[in-house]
Amino acid sequence: MDPFSALSLAGNIIQFVDFGAHLLSSARELYKSPVGSLAVHDEVALVTSDLEMLVSRLRSSTSPRLDSEASEAEWKALRELCNEAAVVADELLKRLGTLKRSAKGKHRKWESLHLAVCSLWNEKEIKSLLDRLITLKEALKTRILFSLREHLGLQAARTSAQFNSLDKQTQHILSAILQIHDNIGSKVSQQINKEITGITITLSQILSRLGPTSQEPHKLHLQNRHAILDAICNREDIPHPKAQEVIAGIELLNVSEFSEQRLRNKVQTTILEYLKYEEMTNRFEDVTEAHPETFEWAFSAPAEEQSWSDLSRWLKEGDGVYWVSGKAGSGKSTFMKHLVDDEQKRLHKLLRIWARDSPLCIATFFFWNGGTSLQKSQSGFLRALLFQILNEYREQYPELIPFVFPMEWLTLYSREIAWSNGEHEWTLSFPIIWKVAHLKKVLRSVSNQTIMPLKICFVIDGLDEFDADDDEYEALGAFFQDITSLKNVKVCLSSRPWVVFEDLFSGSPNLKLQNLIYRDIEKYIHDKFYQNNAFQKLISRDSAAARGLLAEIVEKADGVFLWVKLVVRTLLNGLRNRDDLSDLWEQLRRLPRELKPLYNHLFGLIEPYERWASQAIQILRCNRDLCNAPSDRFKLNQSVGPITISEFLFAMSVNLPISSIDNMTRGEFQLKCEDMKLRLTARCAGFLEVSNVPGTSVMGPTSLINYFHRTAKDFLESDEIWAKLISETEGTDFDSSVALMRSYLWYIKTQIVFSAELAENFIYKDVEAAPQAVAFMACAVRADPHVPSRGMQTNLIDQLNDLICNYDKGGNWLYSLVPHLQGRCTLLEISTLLGLKGYLRDKFTNLHESQLKSTATSLLRFVLSNVTVSNFLFRDVEILSLLLESVSNGGSSYREISNTLQAAQHRLLQFRKCSGDLFQSELHCIQSLESRIEEFLHPMQSSLGPQSSPTKKTSRGDGRYRLRCSSQ
Repeated sequence: MDPFSALSLAGNIIQFVDFGAHLLSSARELYKSPVGSLAVHDEVALVTSDLEMLVSRLRSSTSPRLDSEASEAEWKALRELCNEAAVVADELLKRLGTLKRSAKGKHRKWESLHLAVCSLWNEKEIKSLLDRLITLKEALKTRILFSLREHLGLQAARTSAQFNSLDKQTQHILSAILQIHDNIGSKVSQQINKEITGITITLSQILSRLGPTSQEPHKLHLQNRHAILDAICNREDIPHPKAQEVIAGIELLNVSEFSEQRLRNKVQTTILEYLKYEEMTNRFEDVTEAHPETFEWAFSAPAEEQSWSDLSRWLKEGDGVYWVSGKAGSGKSTFMKHLVDDEQKRLHKLLRIWARDSPLCIATFFFWNGGTSLQKSQSGFLRALLFQILNEYREQYPELIPFVFPMEWLTLYSREIAWSNGEHEWTLSFPIIWKVAHLKKVLRSVSNQTIMPLKICFVIDGLDEFDADDDEYEALGAFFQDITSLKNVKVCLSSRPWVVFEDLFSGSPNLKLQNLIYRDIEKYIHDKFYQNNAFQKLISRDSAAARGLLAEIVEKADGVFLWVKLVVRTLLNGLRNRDDLSDLWEQLRRLPRELKPLYNHLFGLIEPYERWASQAIQILRCNRDLCNAPSDRFKLNQSVGPITISEFLFAMSVNLPISSIDNMTRGEFQLKCEDMKLRLTARCAGFLEVSNVPGTSVMGPTSLINYFHRTAKDFLESDEIWAKLISETEGTDFDSSVALMRSYLWYIKTQIVFSAELAENFIYKDVEAAPQAVAFMACAVRADPHVPSRGMQTNLIDQLNDLICNYDKGGNWLYSLVPHLQGRCTLLEISTLLGLKGYLRDKFTNLHESQLKSTATSLLRFVLSNVTVSNFLFRDVEILSLLLESVSNGGSSYREISNTLQAAQHRLLQFRKCSGDLFQSELHCIQSLESRIEEFLHPMQSSLGPQSSPTKKTSRGDGRYRLRCSSQ
């Protein structure tokens, strides 16, 4: 027997063990029908039929067939396990036979198969059978699978009849898995051994699920099974499920092609969902569309007097990298979007010539320095490209995903089988965590694979927007050069002409955008002014002076499209104010020719709305900082997304009472958002802008707010300008985090008001169901140190709790904040863990002395009982001190508090012992907690007298603390 046939047989035994264990010990249904539970005698018939087929397969597999790959001892061990499994199966069949006969008579009607089975054996017999099943499974894992894996590999696959009988898709999947097996098989470590065992088990599951279907015994079994199912369906006293809809809860034998494909599709979809992220295409969608009839030259050959590489020719027949460079504001992003989004699909048509008969994929990514961390990182860039390629060809080439993500595919495949079998543990590590080095390797693998002869063109905008230092820029550039060394991959990318990019790409085909857009700028200026009625009147009075004004703008632009847009917008505003030509000329002369001085000029226009604009810009930056902040202990900030116009509306509406939302209609809400967009544009001098709703050409409540341009962000967040903005709100109770708290609270209220199916839709089951509430608390944690807004913070937190608790009676929303805690929690308890010291102090001041002691004592018990939970270390020494001080003035509960403090000391000691090496920050935290506990515990024990057990002081020099080298 070749190793793959043996592995398939081992998989059958594993499935039998799971099936038998559930049959004997679980109330879980073994067969499912879409119309409900099957009758007990029907389940018995199906169990018996499947077990009989399994016994037949096990018996037929024990004939002495050997090959050169497996030793006599290995084959003998597997044969013994087959025999033992067959013996246990025979015992099950024998007892089930009596149940089958009784089911036909007038005996007791069982409510479930489990209860019926329990009547066949006593407790001791069931335990004995379960022990034998567990022994079988462990023997397979530790002896047989360990031995078989020595004979697995790509070389063995090529000579395996079992492997060659599989369909091509499955062969590709197994080849990728075996490649991992071959790569790590020579390495020795406990973790590696665990991974290889997990791989081997999953291989056995795949092979056993796709067992032989052409052999005569299997055909007879299928006929028998269909007869049973037809009998069930034709019975008049029950609804009629279709035979194929009655499925096994635990697959005992091989499954149908449909069932296997459904499982693979689910695994494939899950991997794609892990690659995908919400803001993946936001930047591309936010980039301004090219003005009509501009950038058309890009699809034509260069004129003789122009020195740039023919882009259309490179698309048709070139290779490597094509570099679009341009100085800040020259319109690079708009140009790159025009290439991809051209209505005539010229990019695709030209690349189609290059690809010839091969499948073509065009994958894009637009870096955005003002966006979230994923929008400006290698991880986000690589995930986006991989998602586009794999998602486009998921149906045409379903084996591609497991081929390039074999370990992730294996992990999810084994998890799905485990879950379908009612288990919650599986053999491979989880969850999937994307690392840049791994993603680069996978992208190269996708580009270099031979499953399908794919041609790929990457269109990458804004390499200078990538948040990195020069070394990382060089590494990314080297990656592009490496991947384009493959003849089926080419990259068109854009960036500013920085030295690091000059060094990397100066030898590649390229163009300098600012040198080629003179006519485009001229076209834009001409159209904007000639479409203005006021300007038409000025032309009729003095056409030469009017045309001269436009020509002057073109000359001053010096190839910076952004400068042109700002100047044109300023002059058109002058026309709306009835400026004449002399006024316009004067304005143009005053406007600086460089972007930074121009921004300084525009910043001066904010003056009438300085405080309002300052608050708006601070809110935008606070939101972005929360999006980009490293995950905190509770990962609250992961629920904070880019700010929308509706969230911004609420953040800025300080004087609008929340009760005003009660009677607001969706139409009124839309109008308020449109009004806020106008105010935002006017009062911030155009530095901030509102995008359209993703995927549409209209503005709506979900439209995102962003800086007008990267250069606008850099200007506003420079030290000098930022200091001016902050000075506008100093000495007030404004805090950007508090503004965002109000925003999320009001957004939740609107969802309640607008929800037509409130009871079904507004239940906080987990963190995914309550993202705004979690984001609110992330802002609350950030705002807590801000004393001037203390009262406002407390009021907002209480409002949120009251609002949600009206619809979430079970307090699930609080559980979603710290999901690893056991049981329900109160808002005050959660506040202690989140470190909301200001909120706690505020609540404590409103309590009478007896209430304060009782509340603080209860919270202290809660904190100390959760000082270490699920490998989480409570770190807030200030919270602990606050609670200890609140209970230290009374003696009635000293003994209980003393015991609680000693228990916490013990937990901290255990945390040290079980956590291995500690970071310096963790060590310092433990020492601080222990010191604070000891400081309060000692006088308590003195007042309690000799009845209290002395607390052992913890030595900090006994060598039990081991430090990990870390900057933390």
